[in-house]
Amino acid sequence: DLNVITKPYQWSDNLNQTSVVLLHNISFHALLGHGMSGSVYWVKYSERDFALKALRKHRIFEANEFECVKNERDILLFSRDNPFIIQLYAVFHDFQRVYF
Repeated sequence: DLNVITKPYQWSDNLNQTSVVLLHNISFHALLGHGMSGSVYWVKYSERDFALKALRKHRIFEANEFECVKNERDILLFSRDNPFIIQLYAVFHDFQRVYF
């Protein structure tokens, strides 16, 4: 269930924790890369630059990658203070994709 991936974490301390991520409030500027399950984009949100990973839900299920996605999210979440690992700011989803 992908709701397990997106449920426990919204925003880090670096942004307003009461904010709700709405995809239409994110400005997509460029595709940074893509792989089998999704793509990474350069985006702007609240006048700040971010990298946004968008994973296609149907590919996660087809490839049985649910645990891998959950593990990636957990590693980013629990490594928040590590200067060598990218900062996780939000995890959210829509009908087709999981974003973080």
